[in-house]
Amino acid sequence: MAANDRFFEPPLATQTLLTVRGFDDAGGRSGGIVDPQIVEVPANTVLFRLYHDSRRRFGEWWFTPYEMKQVLDYIGIKGAVTMERAEGKSYLHKMLAVRHDWSNNSPRHLDQFVSIRLNAPLKAYHGEADHAPDSGYNDMQKAHRFIDRHGVQRYMRQIYFPKFWQFQAAFTYMSHYPTDTVLNGAVERHRRGPLPFES
Repeated sequence: MAANDRFFEPPLATQTLLTVRGFDDAGGRSGGIVDPQIVEVPANTVLFRLYHDSRRRFGEWWFTPYEMKQVLDYIGIKGAVTMERAEGKSYLHKMLAVRHDWSNNSPRHLDQFVSIRLNAPLKAYHGEADHAPDSGYNDMQKAHRFIDRHGVQRYMRQIYFPKFWQFQAAFTYMSHYPTDTVLNGAVERHRRGPLPFES
């Protein structure tokens, strides 16, 4: 039993699924996960999250060092993942399908990352990033494909924990650092084999 089971059971399960698919309260849709699957993320898992606003450090969208390592290996150039980040055109924006206007076009967008370790298993949705149109469907932030360690072309996979900030007892804060200078090294330091639901 996970501490956050209630978000995956009635009456909250439908809202959780709509949110992870990218729907907002008004019925508009942008981003999210293409084909989200419910998984249990085990205790002792290290996870990373990108952010720029410290009030949202422990938000809902995360990724594993294992997944990011595959992306970095595909890109093949140390540090390239952050080039043009301040303009919203970095590999981070492209791979995760993160729109720059979600940050009000802040030049600090995604300039920090936080790492945590789960103290207990938590339920989550897991799957590949979906494209993110603007509210008028006039501009599309497309998720970019990469080739993973199995030679499969796909989108980067993310982990979604509903209302994650409500479960701070379920994880240990490890550190936060500037993305531009430290992300590559942190991914290398914390990468392990795949989780049970990662292939």
